[in-house]
Amino acid sequence: MRTLKLFMSAAMLFFVFGFFNASFAAKVVYIRKVPPAKKVVVVKSKSPYKGGIRVSGRWVWKNNHYVWTEGRWVKPRKGFVWVNGHWQKNPRGWVWKPGHWKRLR
Repeated sequence: MRTLKLFMSAAMLFFVFGFFNASFAAKVVYIRKVPPAKKVVVVKSKSPYKGGIRVSGRWVWKNNHYVWTEGRWVKPRKGFVWVNGHWQKNPRGWVWKPGHWKRLR
């Protein structure tokens, strides 16, 4: 009986942690169609933040075609630099590599 309880507890933990782990995993989508060239956008607005960082707009794959999404201003992070996202080609197609903050050394 003790072995059964131990087994059931272990199975329950595996299910709960496995479920949550899978549900928060990023879904990678591979696109066969080449993304359009980067769009040149002239930004006329001033940053709403002191020292604001401009995150570039990008092409997003939506409903079987690329759609342009505008860039935005973000607050700077002390000790970090913003690295813009980009489309990367690999054997399965094109995949979006999101922008991120990179710690300065």
